[in-house]
Amino acid sequence: MAISCCENEMSAELTEDQKVAFLAMAREEQLAALFGMLAYIRSDLANVKKEQIGFGQDLDSFKRELRNVRITREKMEQERQQNTDQKIDAALSKRFDFWVYLRDRVLPGIITLILLAILYLTFGGQVP
Repeated sequence: MAISCCENEMSAELTEDQKVAFLAMAREEQLAALFGMLAYIRSDLANVKKEQIGFGQDLDSFKRELRNVRITREKMEQERQQNTDQKIDAALSKRFDFWVYLRDRVLPGIITLILLAILYLTFGGQVP
């Protein structure tokens, strides 16, 4: 028995016949078998890392999509807010348009009447 320390580690995965066959091999063959196992494990690890990289790329693309959705939602909210601001401005301008109408349409007529009355009274007219 050249390599007995591996017996405990191998016992969980190997059957009795496999253990006996492995321990019956020459040291060089045992070493080659161990290197083969190590290459297999490294190959599996490389595949797992490759899958992990794929998941990382998927996660990055998902983050980009979420960022685009958030930006689109913020733009829509901003446009909605602008529409609300425009509605408020329109309502306020309608409210103040009354005063503009009063100033531009009614007030000149009233001022004209007052000036005519003052002129009438100044040049000898009598108040009835």
